Amino acid sequence: MHFKAGAAVALIVLSLASFCICDISLTVNSHDVGLKLNESETFLILTGSNFTSVNDTLHIIIQHTDIVSINLTSIELNWLGPNESVPIDIKALGLGRTDIYSNTSNTLTNVDEVYFRVTVHREPWLDIFSTTIGWIYFLAWSVSFYPQVYINWKRRSVIGLNFDFLALNIVGFILYSIFNLGLYYIPEIKKFEISISLLGFFGVFIAISIVLSGCDVIHWIDFLYYCSYVKLTITLIKYIPQAFMNYRRQSTSGWSIGNILLDFTGGTLSMLQMILNAYNYDDWASIFGDPTKFGLGLFSVAFDIFFMIQHYVLYKHSKYEEN
Repeated sequence: MHFKAGAAVALIVLSLASFCICDISLTVNSHDVGLKLNESETFLILTGSNFTSVNDTLHIIIQHTDIVSINLTSIELNWLGPNESVPIDIKALGLGRTDIYSNTSNTLTNVDEVYFRVTVHREPWLDIFSTTIGWIYFLAWSVSFYPQVYINWKRRSVIGLNFDFLALNIVGFILYSIFNLGLYYIPEIKKFEISISLLGFFGVFIAISIVLSGCDVIHWIDFLYYCSYVKLTITLIKYIPQAFMNYRRQSTSGWSIGNILLDFTGGTLSMLQMILNAYNYDDWASIFGDPTKFGLGLFSVAFDIFFMIQHYVLYKHSKYEEN
């Protein structure tokens, strides 16, 4: 009797040990796939060195069948052994982006790494050009505020710079930062009345949105989009105080045109990048699907042109200074 019990325990221990050293996981040689239209390329589904065959079927599923096709839609895993590979041909049928993923009926089979992110483009050089444009406008926007800082330091004065513009700009960038992070994890009181009222309105709006999100009345993703819409609204109005100050003084003295030139460069290249990507992937809906980014570039460029007219045409010879 004791012998049978000991044998049973030993059998259980051996079974557990064999289970522990079994490897029923699969992977691929590359997750990111970039193809030109009508081009095809072969990728590999791989087994590990300790892979153990299992009576199961791997099903391969395409998210958008009008973008790519594959030569295999299922693989019998009981025919596979350690260190083997199964070739899979991916052919580009249409422009755009799609995912290829997999599943099995056996919960012990780990297929978490069996997926492809496929992008089909017209021309590969457009991707490189788009990335280059992205870095250029990133740098242009990053350094766009330094010319104003230099002018303030050189003149030892901030006269000519409107602080309502700065206040709205700060709130706008904070909200846009919240939006982006969430998707991926004053002189006299009268001069500030409009700005303070707007900031108060935006603050109340955001506070109410947070409460509604916390109470599950709206989704958190909606709250993030509300932040982006507030940023877009601020972009529409933040330039008005500075433009009005320039008009009232009939001068742009004390205010840096370098900020505007760099902002114009960034906004123009930002829109150009979106248009290039939409053309390359035949994804024009992405421009209107991301109204914040495209709208930021469009409205910024429009105001930049107006400021350049003020500086170089309307008030070109003005030498106005305040004590």
